[in-house]
Amino acid sequence: MAIGLGQVLGFRYQENFNYPYIARSVSEFWRRWHISLGRFFKEYVYIPLGGNRKGEARTALNLLFVWTLTGLWHGASWNFVLWGLYYGVFIALEHSVFRSAIKRIPRTLGTILTLLVVLFGWALFYQTDLALCARQMLAMLGLSSVSGKLAFTVLLDAASLQAIKTYTILPLVACALCVPVLPKLKQAFDHRLRARRTAQLIETVLLTVVVILSILNLVADSYNPFLYFRF
Repeated sequence: MAIGLGQVLGFRYQENFNYPYIARSVSEFWRRWHISLGRFFKEYVYIPLGGNRKGEARTALNLLFVWTLTGLWHGASWNFVLWGLYYGVFIALEHSVFRSAIKRIPRTLGTILTLLVVLFGWALFYQTDLALCARQMLAMLGLSSVSGKLAFTVLLDAASLQAIKTYTILPLVACALCVPVLPKLKQAFDHRLRARRTAQLIETVLLTVVVILSILNLVADSYNPFLYFRF
């Protein structure tokens, strides 16, 4: 949104997210997610500490320290500290133990494993009650005695059925936009249409339709506060 609004006003900002959900490792995920934050901690904390130039043990400690600070940047809460350590451990292990294995495994398998790590990371990020977070993670693993029954009950709830009926298209669109489908379609579209003016006209019409639909959806939707106002 910031990049688009900036371009409307004539400013060009660097991409801050580069399709992180196609990453084949946790390290790659964080090279694609919140790029500006990662660059800040790399340049002002990780490199001054010595980066990866002082041996494997020192590199692991540097990574754990940087990621603990990253967690604290999001908030002075234990779930954020543990969230930072969680990713610090994974990235340190990838750097020192699993570096060659990551290169050998198929990209699809690497992406699936990374998504599993990220999903548990989001549970830790959003749940400030650590006991509740632990129960949630157990339920995600299918180890909770009530998880299956609860999920079945929730799905049969009238409000849930109405929400699924109303918003089915949105998760599908979100999943499609998590992978670089649009850039590839645009590239193929531009290549096939030799007349650039025609391509620009069609692109403008499609973008106008998307903007109108987005505005209508925002007007009809309830108020949702911006998450990062807290940080």
